[in-house]
Amino acid sequence: MPMTTESEKSKGKGDASPGNQMSDLGILVEGQRNDGLTRLGGALRRKGATQTQIETELLRANARRCRPPLSETEVSKISASVSAYPVGGPDPLERAWQAIQHSVKSNYDRFLELAQELQLARPGQAVALPLERIASLMDVDWTMVRRYRREAVASGRLIPAENYIAHRRCATFQVLLSSPTKPTKPINGLVGQLPGGTTLGVERIIAF
Repeated sequence: MPMTTESEKSKGKGDASPGNQMSDLGILVEGQRNDGLTRLGGALRRKGATQTQIETELLRANARRCRPPLSETEVSKISASVSAYPVGGPDPLERAWQAIQHSVKSNYDRFLELAQELQLARPGQAVALPLERIASLMDVDWTMVRRYRREAVASGRLIPAENYIAHRRCATFQVLLSSPTKPTKPINGLVGQLPGGTTLGVERIIAF
């Protein structure tokens, strides 16, 4: 049972709407291997896979995607760990969405809260913010989520970790869990702040 991921249209860099489900997120290097295989195993478990099925798929993914591959013993430990969880239940994105339902803020603020909730669940790891799935949860068009994501990057609330690669890997981000400090003096001669907190400067446009 291959893991699927969001495929995005070719407009922009990592900010187009997904149209297909692809089987490979890309290569997992040291520092990403355990987390990547655990996420894959968790997705399989939520769909009802047994420990044997999960281990088989993780061994395949380990050989195909991990550089260098983990030992079979380590993969077996991951399989056993994720198999201990009950079948079904919300995936991480749905769980994070449920956790912020108390919010009555703007959609942009809810997007930031969702990103922060995902980051809290995966400390130290980059998180994916799939445009189409988040748009479905928020009941907005995916282009609005793209706008929120770009705004969050421009404001320093999201830090790009890995760029989107068509059919191989979705874009991932590190999420700032507190508001970024406003600049108190010019940065590269473009941005400054007047007394009272008024910010002057030229907006830097970032394409993703």
